[in-house]
Amino acid sequence: MTPRSIARIATPLTALLAIAGLVAHNPAPIRHVLAQTPLAVLVGDPVPIPSPTPAQGAAPAPALVVVVPTPDLSTPPAGPTAFPTDPAALGNVPPPAVQAPAGATPAPPPVIPVTLCTIGTHADSAGSTQVMAATGGPGGPAPLTITYSAYFQGGFVGVSPTFTWGDGHVGQSNTVTYTTPGTYYLKLSCSEVYNGVTYAAGNANSVPITVA
Repeated sequence: MTPRSIARIATPLTALLAIAGLVAHNPAPIRHVLAQTPLAVLVGDPVPIPSPTPAQGAAPAPALVVVVPTPDLSTPPAGPTAFPTDPAALGNVPPPAVQAPAGATPAPPPVIPVTLCTIGTHADSAGSTQVMAATGGPGGPAPLTITYSAYFQGGFVGVSPTFTWGDGHVGQSNTVTYTTPGTYYLKLSCSEVYNGVTYAAGNANSVPITVA
């Protein structure tokens, strides 16, 4: 072995021994430097290992290509039979109940418009009745027949009122025959039914009826 060959071997070995001594005294920093610096120990003339330039950079990773197959829409997918839509096949299934949300307050019923309930009277005993000055109503000897008529104004549009008389009769007119002397009154109550709710629409009292 020639002196030149021995020098070529000794120089790298001397470098390795020096690095080993540094690692023994300061292991963490030197190991970090070794991890970041390429090192080549060759027998013969050393050949430098080029480091990548910033322009070159690291080789990009290959692109990941995912191929999604196109579904065949011409053939229906396998699965359970479609839900029947024929009412006969469905049977008598009641619709789901709709419940108001918890805490909801129902809307109050509407207020009945202004109404006017009045009574008209007519004495059927011709020739024997007269308007009494003291009461302003009809009077005459018994038996005295009076026909009462109910009149109504206002209320809900398109709703017919109900007339209930004090003697239990229901209707717009009421005929009563008095056979006992005395003074009589007949009360009338008017009401209307709107959206299933009955509203009191007013009351009225007839003029006094005097029977002699």
